[in-house]
Order: sequence, then C-alpha cells, then structure tokens
Amino acid sequence: MHYKTSIGNIEIEFVQTDAAIITLANTLQNKKVFGFDTEFDRFWREYGFKLFLLQIFDGEKCYLVDPLACKNLQPLWSIFENPAICKVAYACAEDVQILKINNCIPVNIFDMQVAAKLCNHEANSFSDLIGTEFNAITDKTYQRSNWRKRPLLEAQMIYASNDVIWLIALYNKFYVLAKERGVLEMLEEENRICENIEASDYIVKISSKQIAKFTAIQQTALLSLFNVRNEIAQAYNMPPANIVIDSLLENIVEDKKIFYNYGFEKGFCRNLQEDEKSKQKFINAIEEMVNCKPHVIERSERRKEPVFFANKDKRKIEVEYNCKKINEVLCDQYGIIAGEYIFRGIKKYLLAKPFAAMDVRDYQRKIIDEICEDLEIVL
Repeated sequence: MHYKTSIGNIEIEFVQTDAAIITLANTLQNKKVFGFDTEFDRFWREYGFKLFLLQIFDGEKCYLVDPLACKNLQPLWSIFENPAICKVAYACAEDVQILKINNCIPVNIFDMQVAAKLCNHEANSFSDLIGTEFNAITDKTYQRSNWRKRPLLEAQMIYASNDVIWLIALYNKFYVLAKERGVLEMLEEENRICENIEASDYIVKISSKQIAKFTAIQQTALLSLFNVRNEIAQAYNMPPANIVIDSLLENIVEDKKIFYNYGFEKGFCRNLQEDEKSKQKFINAIEEMVNCKPHVIERSERRKEPVFFANKDKRKIEVEYNCKKINEVLCDQYGIIAGEYIFRGIKKYLLAKPFAAMDVRDYQRKIIDEICEDLEIVL
C-alpha cells in the first residue's frame, strides 16, 4: 500500500500475519534505531488497557502491526528487547506500559518529549515539535477514533504513520544536541526510568478526597459499590465510569434515599435496565450500607506539620526565596524550559520534607546540591 504521509510517498505496510511479523523482525534486527508508537484504549470505549495498533518506522518504510490479527508477536518483541537497537518514541510511558502488558519488556528507549525539554525546546506537544522543526502540520482528527474496528480507514493509517515517520530525524538531531548541551546523562537516566515503569493494572480504590470526605464506615460502603461497578463493567466490557459515575455513588453513600427515589433510572447505564442480576448486586450493596452523615474533619484530626517545619509561614518564605535563587541558576545554565524541567515538582514538596529526604532523580540531586553549596543555602 502506498499512501501519502506528511513527508511524501512512504510505503505503509499493514502487518496482519505471523509470517509478516517474522519478516518485519528480520528487517528491524539490522537497524540501529527505529521509531514507534501505539494506539490503545485505556478505559475510554472499553474495559481495561488494550493494544489495538503498533506503528514502526525504520527510516524507509512504515509498518502498522495489527495485534488483533497476529497470534505470535514474540519475534517482534525480541527486537524491542534488544539493547543494541534504539527505540524512539514521544511521551512513551504509556507505550512502555502497554507493551509490558503484552509480554514485551522494551529496553534502550529514547523519549523525544524528555529530550526536547532537556534541550530547552519550547514545544509542548509532538505536533508543536515537528511543526517547529520540519514545518509539518498534523491532523489529530483520528486521535480518538475507534482503533479496534477493522478494516482501518485509509485516513487512520495515514494518521498513525504520521506519528512515527519523524522520530528518527528528531532522534538524530536531539541526540547530538543533548550531548552538546551537556544533558545527555540526564536524558539517559530519564530513559532508564521510563524503561522500568511498571505496567499498571486497574485497582479498585477510593481517592484521597473521598477518604477525607467520608467516615471509615462510609469508605467501606463506597468501596463496596465501586467493586460491584467494576465487576459489572468487566462483564459489559465498559469503562466503570460509564456504568455510573463516582459522584452519584458518593451521594448514595451519604443518603440511601437518593437511590430509592430514582432506582436505576437516573445516572446508571441503560444496560442495567433489564439486567436484574446486576441490579441486584447494587441493591444488596446499598442495603448493607449504614447511613451516616458526611465526615467532617475536626481540627485535632488534621495533619500536623512536622517538627522540622513547625513554623510554616517562616518556612514558606524561606522555600520561596531559595527556590527562586536555584531556579535562576538552572535557567541561566540550561535555559528556562530545561531549568524548570530539572527543578519540576521539588518546590511543591519542600514544605513537607527537606530536599535531602525527597525521592528525586540522581542528576537532580547532584545538580541542586551543587547549586545549594555554591549559594550557601539549605533546602
């Protein structure tokens, strides 16, 4: 198949057989670098985190791998697990997770989003990046399209290909630039951390806001409703929020009458209307609940400031001043975007704990410790 992509007439091959997977793996094993991306559903249309398409560009040809049709992806996974071959992607944390869920443990990842940030590039998205670097315009119309549905539209194939055809050219430029700017080691550390990200399964839980709002008894009741909803969502292959949203279940926990007044007619998905067995699961969980008033946090219950920061106002002024000084040095040395990226998240937690006790990147600790020593300040 030949479709016109953003950079001309690049051949796009739709890989749908195990034999084609082996051929692709044999082609990629001779490459030093290739670009990749994935199209998936993460509780958007369906239940779960599911891979529907894998895009690969080897510098010459674009391959769209169909994981729904191919029975054995292991030959391709062995290429992703080969440390001698660099795999380039943009903002690839979720891509790494979905590969791991599908039994692939990728190594030698190069995240172009992080590379751009550390090289002080102003782009806030992949579209911005290739627009600035190559004057290319991307059409995001099909970003949220149904990637499970087959056959794929020609426009979907072109869209999916456009997400990978620029990656090798970007890698060639930004690898050199990162080395010249002295941020390559930082980038390599970030890439290693990305490689080690865990595949996150869906866990039924209540949020910190819900914990603060409800008593222990109400939290148990809410969790019970969430578990029922999750069981039904799996059976229907629907995202849990499409069965019933959190806020309605919270209201029911606060007052059962809200449910008894409307039943399943208000706020619940239509699939439940004729599903007596699933409805009964909700009814049982609701009838077992104990009605309580919303939990009001008393003053004595509120989290006390650590002794280290007993004088919060004084500490806040000190943190603001020190962070401003450090940020100025970082931005002067690495540029505003790179400097702020290196310092990201640190100021937020300094009121709760000293910098020495924070879990940060090795390069962040080294750079910031050196700046603090030069400025004679303690975070």
